[in-house]
Amino acid sequence: MVVLFISVLELFTTTHNKAGSALDSLQHIEDLDSLALFSFAVMGDNQGQEARDNLRMARMTKWIDDSGDAFVIGTGDHISDAHGNGVLSFIRQQDWWRRHFYPIVSDAENDYYGTGQDDWGAGRCLFDEIDLRERPGISFHHNDVEYYAPISIKGYIIHFIALHYPDQPEEEHRQGQQGYYYRGSAFALGLLVRLPFRTAEEDR
Repeated sequence: MVVLFISVLELFTTTHNKAGSALDSLQHIEDLDSLALFSFAVMGDNQGQEARDNLRMARMTKWIDDSGDAFVIGTGDHISDAHGNGVLSFIRQQDWWRRHFYPIVSDAENDYYGTGQDDWGAGRCLFDEIDLRERPGISFHHNDVEYYAPISIKGYIIHFIALHYPDQPEEEHRQGQQGYYYRGSAFALGLLVRLPFRTAEEDR
C-alpha cells in the first residue's frame, strides 16, 4: 500500500474558468497533458530490471520520455539479485535518470545491501550507488535513509519527503530500535507545490 499526500494549489496554466471548460472536453490523456503545467511519474517493484532487458520497463521509460515528465518518484523494491540489477548501471549511464530519479528504500533494498528485509535502513547504500547525495539541496535525516528534496520546475518548488517504512521488521521491534516509527505501510510520501505569487490582474 502506498500513502501519497499531495497538496495541489493549481494544476493548469490556464485560468480557473478556462481550465474548467477545458476539462469538460477532455477525451484522451494527451488532452490532459496539453493542459498540465508539468507532469511526473511514479514507478516501483522493477526488482533490478531496466529498459534494456525488460519490455515493460522499456515501455515505461518511453512513456516518461514522450510525456516530458519532470521527474520520477521510485516507490522502492528497485533492486534484486534475481535480475542482475541492470537498473543501477542504467541510472548511472542515463544523465536524465541520474538527475531526476528520487527513490525511496524498501524491503528489497534492505535485503540486498543488508542481512535481510528486516535490516532496517540498510538499503540506504542505494543512494550512494546513484549519487543521490551529490544533488544540490537534498538533505538527509540523521538515520541516513530518509531525505528531503526540493525540486524546482518552471518557477514552482516541489517539496519531496521520502520516508522509510518497510514491511519488516515489525513495528514494535522498529520502535524499540529507532525510538520512533511512522504510521503507514510501505512508505509515506509528501509533495507540496509552492506557487509564485499571482495578482488578481494577472488572472483576468
